[in-house]
Amino acid sequence: MRIFRFNTHLVQRIDKFDSHNAFVNPVLSTNGFVQVGCFFVQPSGLIGLHPAVANRLFIVVQGKGWVRSDASAPVFVEMGDVIYWEEGEWHEVGSDDGMMAFVVEGKTVNPGKFSLVAQK
Repeated sequence: MRIFRFNTHLVQRIDKFDSHNAFVNPVLSTNGFVQVGCFFVQPSGLIGLHPAVANRLFIVVQGKGWVRSDASAPVFVEMGDVIYWEEGEWHEVGSDDGMMAFVVEGKTVNPGKFSLVAQK
């Protein structure tokens, strides 16, 4: 058994796309380009509008915030919500109070295979 910890001094600041108060801690990367990261959006944080480099699941595990695609209006999200963006889809994430999410991304990521039900 090995135990890993998400320490704030190990995270990488996200500053591309006018992002601020946002960080990522890489968790897993495979040869087939599937990667997992733990994202921290601090209070008043933003991950600015940018295209998904691959299909992406954004799994909110703590806190609340908002997400949007392209020019759409922001949609409120909270712990337990899973957001899916397809490769190339422009998207943005923000939080007034703080939010933590795991992101799973890769060309073969497909939420339909896991029986996720669209609810919003």
